[in-house]
Amino acid sequence: VFAGPAHADTYPSRQITLIVPFAAGGPTDIIARIVSDHMARTLGQTIVVENGAGAGGTTGSLRIARATPDGYTIMM
Repeated sequence: VFAGPAHADTYPSRQITLIVPFAAGGPTDIIARIVSDHMARTLGQTIVVENGAGAGGTTGSLRIARATPDGYTIMM
C-alpha cells in the first residue's frame, strides 16, 4: 500500500559519444559537430564525435548496435 518515491539518476552523468557513420569533413559530420556543440552546452556534459566511416555506413552502425544500451552512445 505504501510506496516510496523512485529516484532516477540524473542524465547525463558522464561523457556522451556521438557516432557519425560517415567520413570526417562531410556534411553529416559538420552537422553532427554543430548539433553536439549545442547539446553539450545544454546538457552540461562533454560530447565526443567519432567518425566510423566504411562500408557505406555499416561500420559505424554496427558500432552503435553493439554499444551498451544506456543512452550514452548515440548515432547521427
